[in-house]
Amino acid sequence: MHSRTASRCASPRPRHGTVKRSRRRITLTLLHPFARRSAAIVTACALTACSTLPAYHQPQAAVPARYAGAAAPGWSVAAPADAEPPGPRWTLFHDAELDQLEARVDVSNQTVAKAVAQLQAARAMLDYQRAGYAPTVTAGAAQSRLESHLAR
Repeated sequence: MHSRTASRCASPRPRHGTVKRSRRRITLTLLHPFARRSAAIVTACALTACSTLPAYHQPQAAVPARYAGAAAPGWSVAAPADAEPPGPRWTLFHDAELDQLEARVDVSNQTVAKAVAQLQAARAMLDYQRAGYAPTVTAGAAQSRLESHLAR
């Protein structure tokens, strides 16, 4: 058993972070991982700076002075009609059925808005009622001064 312990302790290579009697071994043991990491970082930085691609040159593109679509027959330059008063957009189609559907949707939207408001009010009331189940913490401070007639 003694020889087994002796062979384990007499390892030629010190482990990282172990303290040895020689001052040189302590510095080498502690600095060895740092030196390896530093060398790896320096190598990685040097390799990322290298490029094997040729230098980039912007390609030349011929740009026409005038586009072909501008002079096509039947086409004209856009003329916005901002001077006209804005109105319901669906009336541009001149469809009576579409006008009736829009009127129904407008009323339905008010009904939906009312239902949403009622739902929010019900949720607020429920939160108010459930607040009584939560614990409450109160704190206060008071000061009083007593004089004893025996202290005189």
